[in-house]
Parts: sequence; structure tokens; C-alpha cells
Amino acid sequence: MAAVTYCGFLHTDLVEHRQWLTEGQLLDAISVGQFTPGPLFATATFIGLYTGGPQTALVATVAIFLPAFVLVAVIDPFVPRLRQSRLVAGFSPG
Repeated sequence: MAAVTYCGFLHTDLVEHRQWLTEGQLLDAISVGQFTPGPLFATATFIGLYTGGPQTALVATVAIFLPAFVLVAVIDPFVPRLRQSRLVAGFSPG
């Protein structure tokens, strides 16, 4: 029952609706996420491992990291121009 009170939306989606995980597996995934750096990333990898094995864990890990890398790659060319802006320069270090 702890997983339900801790993370209701994950329980509803992964345990009740899709039945990808049991209550215990969800609690394990949340626990692993809590004692490792980057709890969301570790939980996604752990759930991928439970639902489909090592290949799915790898896909889940790449899928959760990839958007941040894409965002940085897209924004990077604009950073020098943004730093020249008085409004943005007031908010950025350096």
C-alpha cells in the first residue's frame, strides 16, 4: 500500500491499468530510485528491466535521458546571442 500513497499515478497506470508491474515490483522500483542518484532515471531503468528485460531497460534509460541531450543540442547555438541580451544576462552566471 505504500506505493499507492507515495506515487499514485504510477500505481494507477503501471499496476492497475496496464498490469505491467505488481504492487511489490512498483515498490521495489521506487525504492531503487530513492537510494540511487537521479531517482527518476533509476526508476525508469528498473521498470524497464522488470517489464521487458535488459533490452527494455536500455531503451527506457536512453528514452529518459535523450530529451535533455536533444534540448541542449538545440539550445546551444543560441546561447551566445542570449548572453548578449540584457534581460537574459541578468539571470545567467558568468
